[in-house]
Formats: sequence, C-alpha cells, structure tokens
Amino acid sequence: MAYWLLKTEPDTFSWNDQVKKGAAGEPWTGVRNFTARRHLKAMKKGDRAFFYHTGEERQIVGTVEVIREAYRDPTDERGVFLAVDVQALRPLRKPVTLAEVKSEPRLKDMALVKCSRLSVQPVTEKEWEGWDTRSGSRKVADPLAGCACCRTPSPRAAHQGRLLPRFGESAMTFAGVNYLAIVVAAVAAWLAGAGWYMVFGKTWMAAIGTTPEKMQEMRGQPGAFLPFIYAFVAELAMAWALAGILGHLGPGQVTVRNGAISALFLWLGFVIPTMLVNNSFAHRDWRLMLIDGGHWLVVLVLMGVIIGAIGV
Repeated sequence: MAYWLLKTEPDTFSWNDQVKKGAAGEPWTGVRNFTARRHLKAMKKGDRAFFYHTGEERQIVGTVEVIREAYRDPTDERGVFLAVDVQALRPLRKPVTLAEVKSEPRLKDMALVKCSRLSVQPVTEKEWEGWDTRSGSRKVADPLAGCACCRTPSPRAAHQGRLLPRFGESAMTFAGVNYLAIVVAAVAAWLAGAGWYMVFGKTWMAAIGTTPEKMQEMRGQPGAFLPFIYAFVAELAMAWALAGILGHLGPGQVTVRNGAISALFLWLGFVIPTMLVNNSFAHRDWRLMLIDGGHWLVVLVLMGVIIGAIGV
C-alpha cells in the first residue's frame, strides 16, 4: 500500500462533499500538472491519501482510499491528464494544519513542506503514521482512528474544477513543470535564433561595427563556441521561467494562445524596455534594436506556443 496527499479547494469540493458521495466515491479530476499526473498514474486500488483543504484553511481534514486506478480525465479535452476515483474513509478529529506539519522537524522532507503547491503528492509510511488523529497529538501510528460522522456539505461545492487554485494556492510548482516542453522550446528557440541572424547577419554586423572577415577571424580563436552555449543555457532558463508563469494561469489555461499572449506581454513589458534603455545610454545603432528585439520576439512567442501546446 502506498500513501498520498490530495489537495482540493473546500469552497469548490470539500471533505463533506466527498463524504456525501459514500461508497461510490468521486472521480478526482482537474489535475493539470505533469508531476501530479505521474503520481495519479502510480496510484493503486487500496492506496490511501490525506484529504487536504487549500485556500485559507491549509490543513489535512480526512483520509480517503483509491477505489479505481488511473484513467483518462473526462474533463481534459486534450486527453493528456488522468483521474482516479476515491472514497472517504474517516475525518480527522483534529485537522492537521500546514503550520503544524512545518513545525515538526522529522517532517522537513515531506512533499507538503518542500513542494507545497503540488496538488497530488506522495507521502511516506513514516509521514502517514506521524499524526494522532484521535487527539491531534503526534507519534501515534493509526492516522485513521476517529469518528465517521459527516457534516453538512458546502452549498457552493461543485464537481468540476475542484483543484482550481485560489490566490496564494497555485496548482503549479517549478519542481513539477514539464521539462520536456522546456527543452523542446529552448532547442527550437536556439535554432530560430540561428536562422534569424543568418538572414539579418550582415546588417547586424554593420550595426555593431564589424565585418564578415573579422567575424571569421574570431571563429578561430579559443572559446569562440562559448557564446552559442551561453545562448542555449539562457534560452533554457527563459523557457523554464515562461513555463512557470504559464503554470500559474491555472488548470486548463495552459494553451497555445495563452502561451503566445503571455510571451508577447513579457516581450513588451521587459525585453523591449530593457533594450531601449541599454541601447540608448550606450548610443548603439538603432538597427540593433530592431534586429535583436525582433529576435527575442520570435524566441519568446515560439517558446510560449510550444510550452502551451505540450503543457506544463
């Protein structure tokens, strides 16, 4: 048996709503993070999970059991993400808050502490057995003890979108981004940049006051290849940051369109103003603004489209 932690927004789908579903359980849909998807895929029938309320509560309130293993999430139009079915077991008599978990030194490596925004998390057996749910004190090995009573369901509860984040409780974590999307975006951007400067290379060289002959001479010098490596590493960092920004848009919002729009705003709001200030003070040729600025526009939009298509 493995142990997990599932997060939900109580105003959307609370512990009481889960209890109301009875033995039939409820599909755990709406997860749009690849690390969380991997955890859902690893779940087996009979596994147990802490039921965690996000938002202002930020506390473990009950335990659930997996009654159906991973299958395609019916709310995901792309057919990429997964869902499992869970049923309520027992509530905790005394909820365990995030602050209490963080205050316990031996739980310092718990995913809830290190990757607190991830919506589906693994829990070790030691972490599972670390809380006494009968009295709220620590170091009792049965986290399922307690009454099985239920409370009145929240009138605002709804099935769909139970994992939509509230302010300060994003469904995305940088530790859980899709690194395949980041690498693909960075490679595509690097190749696009190479093509861009092949087209505008002569104009760019004239703007920086050099010639093709001088550039050719520089290629034979030690370390001449380093700028190409630096460029790729920089684009990896840019793709990683852009993936993080897109992930914070929330479940279902990581799309090609939103990727392109977000990239455009970053270009307009940060790249162009930065280049304008730097080039103005350095009295650089205005053509550099057009060529370099156009390059970064292509790079960012291409990254946004790729990350939006593959997902975070």
